[in-house]
Amino acid sequence: MSNRYYSKYLELCGGSRMLAWLIGINLGVSLLALCVSAVSNAASGIVTSLLALPSVWSTYVIRPWTLLTYMVTQFSVLHLLVNVLWLLWFGRLVLNDTTDRQLGLCYLLSGLAGGVGYLLTAALGGDAGEYICGSSAAVMGVMCMAAVLMGNLELRFMLLGNVKVKWVAVVCVVLTLVGTQGTTAVTVAHLGGVAGGVVYALWLKFKRAPHGSAIAANVGDVMDKVRRQMPKRERERRSENVAEAMRGRFNDHERLDQLLDKIRLSGYNSLSDTERRELDALTKRL
Repeated sequence: MSNRYYSKYLELCGGSRMLAWLIGINLGVSLLALCVSAVSNAASGIVTSLLALPSVWSTYVIRPWTLLTYMVTQFSVLHLLVNVLWLLWFGRLVLNDTTDRQLGLCYLLSGLAGGVGYLLTAALGGDAGEYICGSSAAVMGVMCMAAVLMGNLELRFMLLGNVKVKWVAVVCVVLTLVGTQGTTAVTVAHLGGVAGGVVYALWLKFKRAPHGSAIAANVGDVMDKVRRQMPKRERERRSENVAEAMRGRFNDHERLDQLLDKIRLSGYNSLSDTERRELDALTKRL
């Protein structure tokens, strides 16, 4: 029974285990936080302090894990519903052009960029509130990833007709920014998520682009030439060295024979000092 439900859930997520995990973690953590917070104000405060990203650096330093937990925690059912639906929709869309790993990295990098932007803005005196939580920055990164990689893909809406993905993403980003109600640090966090998704998508696009592949191909060609030429040069050098050595050995033997013939004919004393030293050197070398 459980396997059947899991299979249907995985099918809903487009067969992506990464997307299934991201949505599942958001649902599980957020629903647990909502249930615990409903018990009492004290319990709500404890959950918030453990999961939400604080705006005060001294508090964050003792709770560094909140830079990760904040991006999967929602304390509002509506907030949770919107983020999960957008993640499901844009996640399935972007998986047509990316892998599970790339989707997960985009979500993580966008969430981290949003969290760091929030902390820096709060440290610089921007309006930040007590904490931030929610997957909006990470989800907006996934949206922008889809807009960069497949922005001209058209989606059909019942009343609007065909709309390109990039314009859908822009509208969703604008609606999210408007919903921040002017809180500076939260706005920066969302923009950080946008930047994270755009930068990561552009990097992926550069790797796939003709000029990017051309650069890689040129570098590869140079390396291949070096690899091909080096052994050839090495073989040629070694062949030349062997030939020279063989010629040297042949000349040495020939010279030794000449000196020995002179000794046989005229005696050792007939050799000059130079010839004696040469004879001694040839004897040691050969």
